[in-house]
Amino acid sequence: MVCSAGAPKVFNCAFRKNRGQNVAGGVYVLDNSNPTFELCRFTMNSALGQTGGSAGGAVYVRNSSGAVINSCEFFGNSALGSSALGGAVYLTINSNITLSSCVFSGNTSQTRGGAVYASSLSSGQLSNCTFSGNTAADTGAGGVHLSNARMSLTNCILWGNSNSNGVVEGAQIGKTSGAIAYVNYSCVHGLTGALGGLKNFGVNPLFVDSNGADNIVGTEDDELHLQLASPCARGSTRAGPECRCSSPLIVERVFSRIRFRPTRALLPPRNGEIAVGADRHRTRSIVVRSLLPVSIKRYFRQLGSSAGAARPEIAGSELA
Repeated sequence: MVCSAGAPKVFNCAFRKNRGQNVAGGVYVLDNSNPTFELCRFTMNSALGQTGGSAGGAVYVRNSSGAVINSCEFFGNSALGSSALGGAVYLTINSNITLSSCVFSGNTSQTRGGAVYASSLSSGQLSNCTFSGNTAADTGAGGVHLSNARMSLTNCILWGNSNSNGVVEGAQIGKTSGAIAYVNYSCVHGLTGALGGLKNFGVNPLFVDSNGADNIVGTEDDELHLQLASPCARGSTRAGPECRCSSPLIVERVFSRIRFRPTRALLPPRNGEIAVGADRHRTRSIVVRSLLPVSIKRYFRQLGSSAGAARPEIAGSELA
């Protein structure tokens, strides 16, 4: 998908096994574009680097563009070849990205930024995102790497990401060329205190099964939701300000059935319900045996409660 000087809204789509000769295996955003992606899954896309450096295995954003990515998953994407940057997402040339409630697992770069790489005066806002098992082949970060860029990370989990030095703090978040990272209320593997920020911690987040039933990191069965005893689970005193997802409903189609799940944009959490990371617990839902739209009023009538009182156990980034 190429987005040039446009602002499309992409909802509930899958980008799988796409290839870019050098950059943008899945999505190429350029020339002042402002796309929005919500409830999408990017799996095994690659920037091949066949005639030069590669960047952005799944998403490549450049030229003063601004992408918004909510409640999406990135599994097993890669930037290959020499000078490979941003296995899942690459951001450059005065661009901006907003990532909320997204999951990054098993993405790889043969140089820096196994999951996300930002450069050239770009900026980003990351909230309630989970980065696990992403790798970079050199000393750059396997999780998020910044070069002459600025990025804020709030309520995020960066755990088990690696580089050539192993699973260390610098493999979770890396900075070069005057980059600035504002990291707050986040769980960071190998935390030393060098990142600064407010109430960051380095305690195992206790994922249910980070490499899934197949024991392979970066495949769609990776279970990165949290165990009940997790220090990052809802109710933890470690979480910071709430991440507000933009979609009022999560919709999934399963064999001609539609499931509606309210997100925090519709049902604000009670005190203590905010989680660190993209908490992906499966929860109850109303199943409508029809392909016809169902109104929100009917949805709450089925719940037997009003919007103000209905508080089902939900997670902002849940995808079935």
